[in-house]
Amino acid sequence: MHTDIIYNIATEAAGGVVARRDFVSVRYWEKRGDIYISSGKSVEYKRMPEQEGIIRGFNGNGGYVIAPSPQNPAHTQLIWVLDTDLKGWIPQYIIDRALSGVMVTFFSSLADHVDRLRRNGSLSD
Repeated sequence: MHTDIIYNIATEAAGGVVARRDFVSVRYWEKRGDIYISSGKSVEYKRMPEQEGIIRGFNGNGGYVIAPSPQNPAHTQLIWVLDTDLKGWIPQYIIDRALSGVMVTFFSSLADHVDRLRRNGSLSD
C-alpha cells in the first residue's frame, strides 16, 4: 500500500481559451494479485500553494482499477472513475464532454506506446 501527494499541471488548450490548470491530490495505490488499484482526490497542501497564472482545479473522489480481462487474460480491463472540476467559467457539461474525449485519446495513446515498447523489446508480456 502506498499513499502520496501528487501534483499535476495541464497546459492551456483550445488556443489559450482554456488556461493552464493544476491539481494537488492525495493518492492511494496498491497491487492486489494481478490487479492494480489507484484512488485519490484533491487536497489543500501548504507545501504546494496556488500559483499565479494557473487555475487550481479540483478532483473529486476518483481512481482506476487495472486487471486482466476475465474473457481474455492477454487483454487488460480498465475501470476509470473521474470527477473533475476545472474551475473557471467553462460550464460543467462542456467539461464533462471534453474529458470523455480526453480519456479516450489518453488510453489510445497509451496503447500505442505499449505496442511500441513491445516491438522494440522494452516490454514483455
